[in-house]
Amino acid sequence: MFFAPASIAQSEPATHSQEVQQSSRLNANERKVFLDKAQKAYSVLSAQGLHGFRCRVQPDFDVAFRTLGTDAVGESQLLPILRKVRFQVVAGADGAATVSHQSDEAPPNQQVGARVTQSIGGMDQVIDGFLQTWAPFAITSPFAGSDAAHVEIEDIGTKYRLTVKDASIDLVMMIRRDFVIEQFDVAVSGKNVMLRPEWDATPKGWRLASYEGTYGSGPGQSQQLSAKFEYQDVEGFQLLRSVDVTVQLPAGTVHVPIAFSEYQVKKF
Repeated sequence: MFFAPASIAQSEPATHSQEVQQSSRLNANERKVFLDKAQKAYSVLSAQGLHGFRCRVQPDFDVAFRTLGTDAVGESQLLPILRKVRFQVVAGADGAATVSHQSDEAPPNQQVGARVTQSIGGMDQVIDGFLQTWAPFAITSPFAGSDAAHVEIEDIGTKYRLTVKDASIDLVMMIRRDFVIEQFDVAVSGKNVMLRPEWDATPKGWRLASYEGTYGSGPGQSQQLSAKFEYQDVEGFQLLRSVDVTVQLPAGTVHVPIAFSEYQVKKF
């Protein structure tokens, strides 16, 4: 997926009327310069030599069930099994990540077994969901695969508006003049995503700190999700230490703290 941040030159904030007067499209050479500068504005793990990693992932099912609410069976029979499930993430240099899990404890009956399967499957989706958003900003460049010839960029004064439209993607992104991605709306493969990220400034560039997003595939099928990231140093790479995920579900709001440990990294 194509993402982006912004700015070729610093400028003083403009008023709304100034933005309208100054609005202009960048030409092909200006777009190339823009994208080249933006490429260098972010902390990108693959550019720092990371070829991939494997790690243990431990979601806190107790907190998740406490925020959503559970019954006596959930407390006495379901949670003890879920606490022992071992999740693992494997990610490559291209940002593609897979989530797997292993459980050695058999449920006491079919009903509890069905709930275990449902709970683990739901957690797989939560982990996979935020990784799909985090990886393009952290492992690969937000501009990976970008082509100045197929991107429209408008200077609207205090910000840039970047647009990509073709048969497979419809993307509109607002970018501050300090290269910070402020928001983007994208429709791809029948899904709509509206994302509002926040960033940390680091010596190696902007690093994703959190985001709030809306994901949907049609009217009445949207889901609200937010994630906050904490990092740790692993052999010189800033990798995830924890993620606090909050998901709005039809049954209520679920808060899931997720810890990352036991990293094995591959380097170029």
